[in-house]
Amino acid sequence: MFGAIADAGEHELAEGEIYMICQGAGGGYGDVLEREPLLVLKDVEENLLSPGLAEDIYRVVMDHDTLILDELGTERARAAEREARKLRGRPFDEFCAAWLKPEPTAELPSMGSWGDRVDDVIATPPGEPRYRKKASEMTGILISNPKDRRIHELEAEVALLKGLLEP
Repeated sequence: MFGAIADAGEHELAEGEIYMICQGAGGGYGDVLEREPLLVLKDVEENLLSPGLAEDIYRVVMDHDTLILDELGTERARAAEREARKLRGRPFDEFCAAWLKPEPTAELPSMGSWGDRVDDVIATPPGEPRYRKKASEMTGILISNPKDRRIHELEAEVALLKGLLEP
């Protein structure tokens, strides 16, 4: 069962019950163009980031073989990205009109509140129809194992193919 627990206290599980919680994490703090280039290089040296991503995300220019920082190239790349941001920019109301959606897209498996409606929980278990409930009415949602869903798909395909082969 997957369910929300109302408080942060303890929750005793029955034998065989599984409690699962998923939580996203933020991408970091601050503007990537303000990150110290030498710290970005350190991440590359420690294999936490590839040289290509260091250039694409942080606009840090370096020699890929020696990992020597090109300070002037980095300054120019960051200045160019700042100008490009201005060209991509839109007024806030225009951005919100295009970005904000009344609910998650249909193909997105989800469970949780959306927007400002914190008491209205939207649940879309994978392969199942979406439904809404008040948070106070939620009991739990059974989310099938992806392996079991795939087996079900393959069994349906086999049945269809058997039907095509029968006279």
